[in-house]
Amino acid sequence: LGTEIIQRLEAIGDVGAANWITYGTEEKYYSMLIDAELSYSFLRMKEKYVKNYEIDMALNYYGFEQGYYVPTREDAYENLVVSVNIDKSFYLKGHIFSLATGLKHKKNLAFNQNYGEGNFITEMLLIPDFNYLTSDYNALCFKFSFETSLSKLFDKYYVRSAIDLYRGDNDFTRTIYNFSTGVIF
Repeated sequence: LGTEIIQRLEAIGDVGAANWITYGTEEKYYSMLIDAELSYSFLRMKEKYVKNYEIDMALNYYGFEQGYYVPTREDAYENLVVSVNIDKSFYLKGHIFSLATGLKHKKNLAFNQNYGEGNFITEMLLIPDFNYLTSDYNALCFKFSFETSLSKLFDKYYVRSAIDLYRGDNDFTRTIYNFSTGVIF
């Protein structure tokens, strides 16, 4: 909940001191987010601390609502997402290669949009983004990672790359490329 406090600096008495006087408060906006997930992971080990493959399944409910009072703007939506991922590891000369693929399906359950008067920001940014967030989609993802031992300071160094291909209804599509690297202690 966002609130604006209306104050004014006023002189007090004849001594010339000043003090902030509060005249009132006015609520400006509100926001609520619900993110609930039920997930299951099955992990098969090749040997101690060495992963063979992993299967992840998840069901996610996502609800978001926000509103601004000045200027008047409201939007809300509820989505249900089902996903399945499979990750297989391969070992070659002390290095670990991992290939993963997954499917994700999003179904919009409800939405409400009231942006008031249109302007450049509303037309070019808010409405297209809201349309994407409330569209149904199917997504296919691919991931590749590489791990290698470093030295006595760190256990492993890894490089990971991922591509997510989103295909929504009404030709709302997005492709997300992700690249990450790091060390494991």
